[in-house]
Amino acid sequence: MIENYLPSGHKIMDTAIEGGQKTSYACGLAVDIASGHCHLGLPAQQGKVMIVDEETPTADLENWLDRFALGLGYGSYKDDLPIYVFSKLGFRFGRKELLDKLIEKVIEIQPSLIRMESLIAMLPGGRQGIVENDSGLGVTIRDDLEAILNACPKGTSLMLSAHSKKPCADFSLDDFRKANMVSLVRGHGSIVGQGCDTGIAIKQVSKYPEPTIFVVLIKPRRRAIPIKELWVELKEAEYGKGWARLEKIAPTVPKPSLLERQLYSYLHNEGRTTESKLRNAFSLHPAKAIYNAVMVGIERGIILRTPNGQYYATTCPTMGIEVIADAIEVG
Repeated sequence: MIENYLPSGHKIMDTAIEGGQKTSYACGLAVDIASGHCHLGLPAQQGKVMIVDEETPTADLENWLDRFALGLGYGSYKDDLPIYVFSKLGFRFGRKELLDKLIEKVIEIQPSLIRMESLIAMLPGGRQGIVENDSGLGVTIRDDLEAILNACPKGTSLMLSAHSKKPCADFSLDDFRKANMVSLVRGHGSIVGQGCDTGIAIKQVSKYPEPTIFVVLIKPRRRAIPIKELWVELKEAEYGKGWARLEKIAPTVPKPSLLERQLYSYLHNEGRTTESKLRNAFSLHPAKAIYNAVMVGIERGIILRTPNGQYYATTCPTMGIEVIADAIEVG
C-alpha cells in the first residue's frame, strides 16, 4: 500500500499508550491513501478507506479527517475523499450477526484499507464476553479479520488499533525499538500471533507546547520491510484547529523530560549519590522511569556514573549549558 513501508493484503496492528497519537496518525494515513498523496514522502496506492471506530467520539474523529484533508488542499473529507466512517455502531469480535452486518458494508464499499479502532473497545461483554487475556482470543480475532478481508478486493489491508501495556508508558525509545509486538500489546500474546502480519509501534517523544513529534517503528512479522523507523511531526495551523499535516523529519534528540531535568537538578545539588537514594528521592515515579531518565542523562553527558555505581552531575554536558540552566531553574 505504501512503498517499502506498508504491505498490501496484511493484517496490520498498531499500538501506543493512551493518548500516544494512534488516532491522529491513522487519520493522516487514511487521508493520504484516499487521496493517493505520498505518505511521509513515500508513494501510496490510492483507494477507498473504511473506518470502523468504537472508541473515538465521532465529532473528534471527523474533525481529524477534515483537518488532514484541509492540509492537502481539500475541503470536507465527506465531500472530496472516498473515506467511509462507521462510528459507535456496536461491532464486537466473536458476534456473527455483527460480523455479517460489517461484511455487508465491506462488500458495498470495496475498500483498499480498513481501519478498526480499537481492539479493547471491540471485545464483547455479557455472559459470552471475551477478555483480553483469554488464550482463545487470538483465534477469534483472526477468524473475524480473515472473514472481513475475504470480502474485500485482493490486496486490501486491515489495520487494527491495540493499546500498549501499562508499563510501556515508562519505556524509552530504545525500549520500543528493541521490544517485539507481543511484549508491547496489551492482552494475551495470541492477539499478536493470530491478528498481526505487520506491527507498528508509535512512541511520542514530545507534545504541545513543544512540536508534537512521534516515532513510528515498524515490526515486521511475515515479510521483510526496508523501512524500520520514521520520525514524524504533526504540524498544525493552530493547536487543535485548522489544517493539519504529518511530515517526515530527520531523527532528532528529544528535549529533556521534566523528570530528566529534576534528576539533574537533584544530582547538581546533592553531589554524588546512589541508585537506591535516587529511587527514594523520586519514589512517586516508577523505578523503570527513573532508570531510563538516568540512562538518558548518561547518554547526553549531563550525568556521569562512577566505577562504584554512584551518579553525579557534570558541568560539561554535550547538549550545551542551556540544558543545565533549564534543569536548575525547574529544580
